Amino acid sequence: MSKASRDRTTGGAPGNAPGLSLVELLVVVAIAAVLASVAYTSYTAHLVHANRGAVQRLMLDAAERQERFLLEHRVYTDVLSAGGLDIDLPPEVSSNYRVAVVVDNGAMPPNYTIVATPLAGSRQVNDGALTLTSRGAKLPAEKWQ
Repeated sequence: MSKASRDRTTGGAPGNAPGLSLVELLVVVAIAAVLASVAYTSYTAHLVHANRGAVQRLMLDAAERQERFLLEHRVYTDVLSAGGLDIDLPPEVSSNYRVAVVVDNGAMPPNYTIVATPLAGSRQVNDGALTLTSRGAKLPAEKWQ
């Protein structure tokens, strides 16, 4: 092996151990930071989508239970918990949304609206509220696809 090739592989001066220079290390750190920021953004978007899916499933379950409640009691109920629809909010819903049922049993025919509003400070806050009505309307439509 020639002295010139030995100097290149050992970092230049004879006796120096091979390794990374400071510039090479900074490039590696910069690339890792870019990859981490892209991964974090993708991960948080996935969490928002998953939490929205959880509350949508809960709302559809509540709508099904409302119809059963109407058949048994001849009115809709605005109570999600025991004594009403008997629904326990899962943690991914209760920590991100306030779910309310608005009932109008005086209307002909009676109707209800289920609204899931993101809690302040949750990652869902910029996702907006979701609505499901007794007529099957799902608003905003683009969030229910």
